[in-house]
Formats: sequence, structure tokens, C-alpha cells
Amino acid sequence: MQKKAALLLCLLLALVLCMCGRTYVTLENRFTRGEGRRYLLSMKLEGTTRIAGLPGQRAASESPMKIEMELAYETSVKDVNPKGIAEIETSFEQFRSLTESGEMKIRIEADEKGARLIQGETVTKDAPGLDGIRALFKNPTILTMDKRGKILSVTAPASSEALLPHTDLTSLLTQSQCLLPEGPVAVGSSWSEKRDIIPGEGTGVLAPTAKALVLNVTCTLAGIAEQAGRRCAEIKLRGDTNVANIPLQMSRTETPQETKTVLDRLNESLLGVIHFDQEKGCLLNMHTDTQQEMAMTTTPLTGEQNLKFTVETSMKISMDVKLKE
Repeated sequence: MQKKAALLLCLLLALVLCMCGRTYVTLENRFTRGEGRRYLLSMKLEGTTRIAGLPGQRAASESPMKIEMELAYETSVKDVNPKGIAEIETSFEQFRSLTESGEMKIRIEADEKGARLIQGETVTKDAPGLDGIRALFKNPTILTMDKRGKILSVTAPASSEALLPHTDLTSLLTQSQCLLPEGPVAVGSSWSEKRDIIPGEGTGVLAPTAKALVLNVTCTLAGIAEQAGRRCAEIKLRGDTNVANIPLQMSRTETPQETKTVLDRLNESLLGVIHFDQEKGCLLNMHTDTQQEMAMTTTPLTGEQNLKFTVETSMKISMDVKLKE
């Protein structure tokens, strides 16, 4: 009996020593009033869109699409309250995108001087949707964010989503943030977050029943290492969602006719890695790869009976965010 007690005591002591040997770190954003940082966000999207059931359509049509974009922006801390919640002003410096679909190639460029759409040799400065981009460069976006990187509020000019499918710039800013753990963590520890899924082209305004459209992300502290001369926490990301039969509420501008729209299915997965500067308390860089499969059916509630059409998309999206030196 004494031998068993002694063995249990030894095992308990070994466990305690093992736990004591683990190094715990606190990861949190550090905000200083007046401090500014410049970032470059780049994204590549490649996929196909398949449409079936349109009036007069004999066979389903399938269109490939590629989008490449870069957004340079600067953040400035305007205020920090006693709880460490910061008011951050984000100013856009330069934006470039290239959209390819079949033989069509459209470039969009924007900076403090204005916005322009370029197709071949034709340059247009008053195309529908360019006003939204110009507004983003004239007026800064204001974020309030806590030490963990949680976005508490966003105040932004008009969205550029109508002109740039799948690339709502304001939403991408919030997606580029990393939610840090609550309290000290050791290497191998995990925590979770929920990320809103940016609606694809044409999904319109989501109905309250579509609150299930979030990506469940698990973050794991993979290690502590030097990168670019900085002591960084390496955080691995893994996320997924699988939902079906979600009612959507379309905006009247997208569907002037009364319709019923259902998200038949949405399968999305994400893998990524983040390097977080421990000393300065800021994001150094982030890379994510996302795969998305989506199908959506729209049925008119007036007019011709038994008419409905389906849109299916398959996308691969990679995104990088880097602190510019």
C-alpha cells in the first residue's frame, strides 16, 4: 500500500514539474496614442460560377473568374481608454485590382487622386461603383478594437462591394485581424473564434436566420521564434463551416421582383498562419488559404410559375497581410 502511495506521489510530482516547466506567454495588442503602422493586404481569388434555370436558358452556363488585388493602408491610434480599447483610424493609400472572366479583363486603380476603371485602352472615371471606392480614400474607416484584437465597432464610408465581387474592402480589414487568447497561454494551447463569412457576389443582405454563416476557427500557439529580427508568436489557424437550407433576404436593388432565395449549401474551410510581434504587440504578417463551395436557389413569388434558377460557385482564395517596414 505504501509503495502504491509513493508511486502516485512520484507521478503527481512529475506532472507538477512538467507543468511548471512550460513557458506561458501573454499575447495582446499594445496601443499607444498617435502610433501609426502601414500594412499591405493582397488577395488572389480563382474559381467558377455556374448558373442554371434562367428564363430562355437551354443549358447551364459556367464562367471562370480570377481576381488579384492589393490594398495599402495605414492605421493610426487616435485614442486608448483605461481598459485598453483603442480607436483606430484606417486610411487607404493605394488600391489595385485585376478581374478576369473569359476574355474580359478589368483593372481598377485608386489612390488619393481618385479612382479609375481600365478596360483595354479605355479609362473610365465615372463608372457605377467607383464613388464607393473614392469615398474610402477620402474618408478614413474608424475601428474600435480591444487588446485581444476583437473589433467592437466599425464606422466606414459607402461600401465598394457592388463593383468588386467577393472583395468588400471594409470587411477585409476586419478579417485581417487576429483574435488573441484571453490570458497567458503555453505552446500547444488553443483557443477559438467565430468569423463572419463575407457574402459572395449576389447574396444580398442576409436575413436574421442566416446567423449561422460564421466560420468556426481554432487558433493554436505553434511556437515562439525569431522572424525578421523580432520575437514572434507563431499562431496556426484552422477553420470550417458546413451549413444548408438557409433563407436569404435579397435587397430590392438586386431583385426588383419579389423572390424567395435559399442558400442550399455552403462548405468553407480555412488554413492559415500568423506571426505576432510579442514586443511591439502587433501583427507582423498573416497568410490564409480558403476554399469555398456554395449553391443558392432563387424562386420568383410572382409571375411565371415553377420558375427558379440556381447559382453555384467554387472558389479558392489566398490572402496575405504584411507589416510594411
